[in-house]
Amino acid sequence: MGIALKIKRPETPFYAALKRLARTLIHFDLPFWRPWGMFLRGIYVSTEFIIGGFRRLIAIAYYGPISKSYCASCGRNLYLELVPSISGPVQIFVGDHVYISGALGIASGHVFEKPELRIGDRNDWRDIRGENGKWIGE
Repeated sequence: MGIALKIKRPETPFYAALKRLARTLIHFDLPFWRPWGMFLRGIYVSTEFIIGGFRRLIAIAYYGPISKSYCASCGRNLYLELVPSISGPVQIFVGDHVYISGALGIASGHVFEKPELRIGDRNDWRDIRGENGKWIGE
């Protein structure tokens, strides 16, 4: 019989004490003190605010210009969380108020002469469908 089974089914006082010690360690919790909890919540909220602001700054100052350099035309208020992965010869036309969240992969081959990706106004990337070498976001 292994040691884990002896602790799980204690037959001696020694293994019973080990089982009680293990339960105590597993279910250990610090007592709640409201000022400490409020202090920690303030730290959490401030770090989330700083991280969110930094992500937004990177999206505006870094991801936006990189993605707009791939576009044949780009409207106003393009919001990106990541830079889309673009491969192949594709012309991209982006409308106004477009929201691209997460990883977006755009791949095109040489089947069509000039494949196009058109994303209309007020869209997000989940609304895109492809037809005859032209992808249309509606």
